[in-house]
Amino acid sequence: MSIRARYGKPNTGARGAVQKWRSNRSPTAPNDLRVLASCEGTELASIINNHQVLSGGSTKAEALVEAAARLSAAGVNHAADLDPDNAEHRQAYMGVRGLGPVTLAYFCMLVGHEDVKADTWVVRVVERAIGTPTSSDSAHELLMASAKQLNVKPRVLDHAVWDFARSGGLKG
Repeated sequence: MSIRARYGKPNTGARGAVQKWRSNRSPTAPNDLRVLASCEGTELASIINNHQVLSGGSTKAEALVEAAARLSAAGVNHAADLDPDNAEHRQAYMGVRGLGPVTLAYFCMLVGHEDVKADTWVVRVVERAIGTPTSSDSAHELLMASAKQLNVKPRVLDHAVWDFARSGGLKG
């Protein structure tokens, strides 16, 4: 839900959408992708009141339902089942139009895996730090190596870099 969106307050933005889903459809099984996979994309869009379209042309809701179904078919029904290094899990997620390696990294981070998501903000900070344009993949590698060298968790470094960029650190 956070792709190109604000987190919002508990009842708005990405947080609000997640809360609406939990309240309406999965109060007893919030961590079971089979519940989400059994929903229709249009039904989910109505429940969460979000009809935003992803770069692949489908709505976020349609992509979420498809990703849930694909992940569930690959044996991922709960957060603990997800293995970011498992090629089948990666393909299940990234096989959905509009979902790619950056959103996969963030999804993995949100369920507890250590990673960085080299999104636009993060890439811009890395570019400024190294003084040259770079790719998302290169920015990811640099942040992972930096986290190791600094002896901090990758997602802690990711958040610090992202927060710096978001709060105006790239101005001037």
